[in-house]
Amino acid sequence: MLWRRRSEGFEWQRYVRTTIKLRRRDRRQRIARARQAVVGGLKEAGQVAAEGLKDAGRIAAAGLKDAGRAGVVAGSSGLAVARRSSLAGLRATATGLVWFADEVRLTAAFILSTILIPAGRWTRARLAPLAATVDRSGYAEPTLGLAAALLAIGFAHAGAEGLDDKGLVMTGLGLVLLAFGSLPFTVGRKPWPGARPWGRALAWLDRRLPWLKPVPRPSFKAVAGTLAAVALAWAGWSVLSRSKDLSLASLPGLGGESISGRAVALTGDTLRLGGRTIRLSGIEAPELDQECGGERRRSWRCGAAARTNLQALVRGRMLRCAASGSDRSGRTLASCYLGDKDLAAELVRRGHVFAEPGLFSTYARLELQARNAKLGLWRASAERPSDYRARRWDAAKRSAPDGCPIKGYITAEGRIYVLPWSPDYARIRIREQRGDRWFCSEEEARQAGWRPIERS
Repeated sequence: MLWRRRSEGFEWQRYVRTTIKLRRRDRRQRIARARQAVVGGLKEAGQVAAEGLKDAGRIAAAGLKDAGRAGVVAGSSGLAVARRSSLAGLRATATGLVWFADEVRLTAAFILSTILIPAGRWTRARLAPLAATVDRSGYAEPTLGLAAALLAIGFAHAGAEGLDDKGLVMTGLGLVLLAFGSLPFTVGRKPWPGARPWGRALAWLDRRLPWLKPVPRPSFKAVAGTLAAVALAWAGWSVLSRSKDLSLASLPGLGGESISGRAVALTGDTLRLGGRTIRLSGIEAPELDQECGGERRRSWRCGAAARTNLQALVRGRMLRCAASGSDRSGRTLASCYLGDKDLAAELVRRGHVFAEPGLFSTYARLELQARNAKLGLWRASAERPSDYRARRWDAAKRSAPDGCPIKGYITAEGRIYVLPWSPDYARIRIREQRGDRWFCSEEEARQAGWRPIERS
């Protein structure tokens, strides 16, 4: 029997292994060629893209340069047009102003030549005999001296007590005597009494200050006329400003910010209205802790009474206020009205509060009427709030550290400062360990971020 070994003849296993190896080698070669092709394509694409970007950059740069040149040209043209328009507008404005000034000058010249000068000549001709009579009588200079004295007394009285009836009488009589005594000097040809001293004063000034010689010198008539005009303007303004019916705050469009609503009285002259603290201008109420009376009459808390009376006036009624500024404590100053009734004037008329003293006291006449009728706080001795505050300030200053009497204390509502005349002043104790402190002035307290106490 013929037989052979397994290793003899066709070897299938070696064939299969060789075939697999060949196929794997062919596949690796194909992958390597594909990779090389991809890398080569990417390189070529990158080179093409780089060249395209370079070309695009050159084109964009050229476009930007062209756009820049066009923008510069357009901007220059626009600036030139704007400059020409501005110059044209300025020329037109200047032309309009010159035209307006010419019209005003022509109108003034027409009024002067057709009305004022003829009226002045007519008046001078009619007053010439009276001026000559006054000149011959020899009373011109004494009359002027008496007029100056009356005007000085009237102004001083108005400065201390306001322009009441006495002040008006003295001021008015002084102005009448001034007009009568000046007739020989204004209508006639007589030189003013002060003309020669004025000339000597100017000559002395020239000797002492020679560099002032080129400066034009006003004549004595011009100076006296200017002073007289200022005095007359002041007198007219005083009369108008003191009339409650002609107060600026009550005139439509001339007052300040308008505030309206229902109010609550905080003190005798302070209200809470529309979330704001408003103090009535032109008056001052006694402090809440202030008392009036004494000696022969029983004293009473006139400050609390003033608040009660103010609350009775405004309770449940619509109030209209015109703001005119603010006081040192930051409260809004305003003139308030119940319909057509001035609230501050009503309080002064009933004797609940004081009129602010001084030259521009609006309600001095009403205060004088209430004082003569012994109404309200005038039925006994009454201390002005400013004097009361000064007295309490001095007393607190003597016992306060470093002479700084204002107490600043911290509450749940924030940092509050209290003045010596406040009803809460005595009960407050300063504890520096919790942040309380003393202040020497209200301004210092406000700058440090503290605010005044408000009573509801």
